[in-house]
Amino acid sequence: MTKDSDLDVTRTQTLDRSKLIVGEGDHQFICQHEWGELPKDYRWGITHGVARDRDGLIHIAHTVHPDSKCRDAIVVFQTDGAFVRSLGNEYEGSAHGLEIVEEDGTDFIYLTDLERGLFKLTLNGETVWHFEKPSLYRKIFGLNWKPSNIALAPGTDLYLSDGYGTGFIIRIDPETGRELDYFGGPGNRDENLTHPHGLVIDTRQRDPLLLVADNLDNRFHYLTLDGEHVRFEHEDDDILVAPRHFCIQEKRLLMPDLGGRLSLFDEANELITVLGDARKPFENLVSLHDLPTEDHTPGRFALPHDAIFDDEGNIYVVEWIATGRVSKLTRLEN
Repeated sequence: MTKDSDLDVTRTQTLDRSKLIVGEGDHQFICQHEWGELPKDYRWGITHGVARDRDGLIHIAHTVHPDSKCRDAIVVFQTDGAFVRSLGNEYEGSAHGLEIVEEDGTDFIYLTDLERGLFKLTLNGETVWHFEKPSLYRKIFGLNWKPSNIALAPGTDLYLSDGYGTGFIIRIDPETGRELDYFGGPGNRDENLTHPHGLVIDTRQRDPLLLVADNLDNRFHYLTLDGEHVRFEHEDDDILVAPRHFCIQEKRLLMPDLGGRLSLFDEANELITVLGDARKPFENLVSLHDLPTEDHTPGRFALPHDAIFDDEGNIYVVEWIATGRVSKLTRLEN
C-alpha cells in the first residue's frame, strides 16, 4: 500500500511547532486538518462538497460511512468548527456537488446526487424541486447519466454537468427546475465535452462565461452561456493534473485538483501559487483514497475534491478520501 509519506514532500513550514503553514508570499495559510467537531454518532464518508451560506455557516456533503449511526449526508458547522446541525439522510451514498446560492434574499442549497439527480433545497432540507434526468436521456437508449456539479450566478440560468456520465451540460431554470436545453456531450468538435466534472460562471470576464474543469483533458474550457466554444486554457502545460471544481472570490480563482494540490489563479488565470504539490504518477495519488486519516501527512493534501473561500479569504477543503477529510486554511496577514 502506498503511504502519503512515500511521495514527494510538499512545501510546508511550522509556526510555533504546532501549526503548519502552506503557500508562499502573500498567500500563506495555517493548515488545520480534521477540522469540524463531528458528533460521536457521525462518521465521514467520502467528503465530496463544501459550501457556505450567507450567515457564514459551512456545509459539507459526504457519502456517509457504513459505521456512522447518523445517516445524514449534509453536516453544518460554524467557522470555529462547532457542530450546528445535519440533514439529508435520503442522499446517503451519492451526495456529490454542493452549492448554496442566494436568490431574492433567500439561501438555497443545490445538491447534485450522483444517482438521484439535482435537488434544490431550503437550508432546512425541504425540497423545492427535484430534477431527476434530462429528456434526452429518456429518449435515447444507452446514455449514462451521473451528474456531478452545478454552476449558477445571479441573473443566469443554472448549468448542471453530467460529469461521470455522457458529458452533456443541461441548462435549467433555477426557479422552476424546468429543463431549457443542453449542449456539450461526446464528439470531436471543440464544444464537445467528455468529463465536465466541475464548472463555474466566470463573472470576472467582461461578458460572463461558463468555465468547465475538463478533467480528462486536464484543461480549462470556456464556453458561452449558450454552450458555444470560446477557448481552452492550460491545455499544454502541467499546471493541471485532475481539476475538480472552482470557487471565485473577487478576482481570484481557487481550483481543487485531485492531483494533490489547490491552485490559486489571478484574473487572467495566471497561476499565483500552489498549495501542495502535484505528485505524479497520478495512480499513486489515487491509491491514497483508502488510507486511514492518520496515515496522511500533515500539511499535505492527498486528493482535494472541492474548496471554497470565506469572507476573510480563509479556505475550506474537502478531499476524496474514503473516511473523509476536511481542512481549514486560515489566511496569514502579512
